[in-house]
Amino acid sequence: MFKTILTAAAAIIASLALPALAQDSFKDLALPEVWQGEKETVFGPMQFDHGMPLRESAEMLYDKLDAYRATELFLWSQPIVSFAIWRDQAREKHENFQNRSTLHVKTYDDRVGVLTINQSSEYFFSFVNTDDDATVIEIPPGIVVGLVTDFWQRGLTDLGVFSLNAGSGGTYVLSGPTRRKTKSRTSRARRCLVRRPAMPLS
Repeated sequence: MFKTILTAAAAIIASLALPALAQDSFKDLALPEVWQGEKETVFGPMQFDHGMPLRESAEMLYDKLDAYRATELFLWSQPIVSFAIWRDQAREKHENFQNRSTLHVKTYDDRVGVLTINQSSEYFFSFVNTDDDATVIEIPPGIVVGLVTDFWQRGLTDLGVFSLNAGSGGTYVLSGPTRRKTKSRTSRARRCLVRRPAMPLS
């Protein structure tokens, strides 16, 4: 009983002290500024009425936001769109170029699709769809520099001198994310299973 009385008394004292504490703590707190009239913002000058943008300023703001979102969408989709265009152009210019076909780059037009390509090196490229079946790549020993990327231009593995085999040759099995088991018919000792990750949605 005595403990209950002490607890109740302490609660009353605390409740009496809280208003005074709050008054001392927030007496110097400035009220938020309510914008009125024209104000300079990161989007340019805008007109406000009691803190709310006027119709003309609000429409300008929405137009800016639409432009920013469109820019974000373009940057997000640029890797896969540019690869798709590169693949489609190769199919249009080369009649027999299909899934898993390898193109020996010889002409200037075939080199235009890559920014870092030069005119003196030998280039081969291929576009592979791993949804229906896995793909096996045989790399011979020697000075070969290559890489495997997905359509989002994410590097999956290196080929040749910069790979784990360090230029000694090897077999690479490309498998899509939906395939659980991959069997290779090759008999090389050095093998590397490369699984393509799922595509990002955002």
